[in-house]
Amino acid sequence: MKLKRLDAIEFDRLAALTQLGEAARTMARMVLVEGRPMTRVGALHNTSRQRVSHAVEAIRRVYKDQAIDRGWVSLDLPLPEALSVHLDQFARAFRAAPAGRVREKALTQVVAAVEQATAALRGQ
Repeated sequence: MKLKRLDAIEFDRLAALTQLGEAARTMARMVLVEGRPMTRVGALHNTSRQRVSHAVEAIRRVYKDQAIDRGWVSLDLPLPEALSVHLDQFARAFRAAPAGRVREKALTQVVAAVEQATAALRGQ
């Protein structure tokens, strides 16, 4: 699964862990936070799509290397409708709940259930 979107706070946290210059950070932000196409961002900055891609990849590498809570991301996944409804309800309730053990336990339960269902589908 390729990282497509980040919220601004998570982007800033990850960008601080890179050696990207201000222009590269701005381009990566436009793609990952604002959702703009790389070709358009390149045109706005008078640079190639490849240079924009390198900036975005620097953020993606740091994201991938992080072993801690990765914050919030947006995904574009084809899902059965019933599952998408429940995941949406869970995400809204999770985000509204105060940080703490209840949230951690709920997330752990959902992750374990998904891992168990995935294993069952794979015949494990």
